[in-house]
Amino acid sequence: MRITTGPGSGGGSNGPGGGSSIDPNRAEAAHYVVTNHDPGSVLLTARCSFLGSDTKDLAIAKARRLEIRQLTSQQRQPQQTQQDQSEGEPKSSPSSSSSSPFPLLLSVPLNGRLTNLLPLRPPSSTTDYLFLTTDRKQFAIISYDTTPNHHASLTASDCPYKILTHSHGPLADYGASILGREAEAGCLAAVDPGGRCIAVHLYDGFVTVLPLNSNYDPSAVGGGGGG
Repeated sequence: MRITTGPGSGGGSNGPGGGSSIDPNRAEAAHYVVTNHDPGSVLLTARCSFLGSDTKDLAIAKARRLEIRQLTSQQRQPQQTQQDQSEGEPKSSPSSSSSSPFPLLLSVPLNGRLTNLLPLRPPSSTTDYLFLTTDRKQFAIISYDTTPNHHASLTASDCPYKILTHSHGPLADYGASILGREAEAGCLAAVDPGGRCIAVHLYDGFVTVLPLNSNYDPSAVGGGGGG
């Protein structure tokens, strides 16, 4: 659309030869373009048993979303999927076929872009936890709540996902007294195979060791977080 204003433009609303009286604000054309496609770029992956003690799950970090897919040896029939959903099991994505051997069972939004995704299993847990770090130097340790009807008294707005947050906070506090520069490779982390600690590399020349409580009781967590 082309709008001509000014004297002598002709055909204006004020008569022949008159200037246009169109509001300048209305002359501006504004467009708002969005997409509802789910993130497709994979940042990180981790093999774990997140949804159960003996399940073969794959945690996938995509932009600001965490997906959990599970390797199944048999086809999931539609009636079986509906039964699982009615019993509070993880819901399959509408886009995933019921006959897929690797269906999407859980998709959780995250407040940040993940830089580390590591599984760990405390001695008192039967499932794996996930240690997450973001590009803003935030960390969290989460797990899937396998307790039946644990969130029965909560509404969907209070706890839309069956995720328990066991610990979270800023990693930058651990380097507050360090005058070194940030690591060029970004935040690197590794979990001790014995589950005793987590090593994090934030600054050049320094390694931060986060000890893990071997006597931690997961049942003390009263509710789930949103990731």
